[in-house]
Amino acid sequence: MHRQFAQQIAALQHHLQEGDRASDLIQEAFPPLHQFFQHHIATAQAPETLGTGSNRFQAIQTEVHKQMRLLALDMMFLRTAHPGAKQALRLQQIEQRLNLLQTYCGAIADLLPPP
Repeated sequence: MHRQFAQQIAALQHHLQEGDRASDLIQEAFPPLHQFFQHHIATAQAPETLGTGSNRFQAIQTEVHKQMRLLALDMMFLRTAHPGAKQALRLQQIEQRLNLLQTYCGAIADLLPPP
């Protein structure tokens, strides 16, 4: 589940490289990511097999939730940003947030047993 989430994040990261089209592509790709997060990631519980690792899992889940809320705000601000410097700044903030989310997904993957 977190691997699928990481793949969707990677798709958004790829859209950031699309130059002038990046803003439109990101805004189009964000709703499915957010929906996947709400239905699968936000409600995920630590597997019982994690034992003491379940506390770390929950802490990372909390951070992912926080970053997704902030990413939703970034997307809202991106919609209203004027092309140019403001839009570039918003895209940079989104990129940083996506990178952080990828890091968290990697940390969760490290905790979970291989599929």
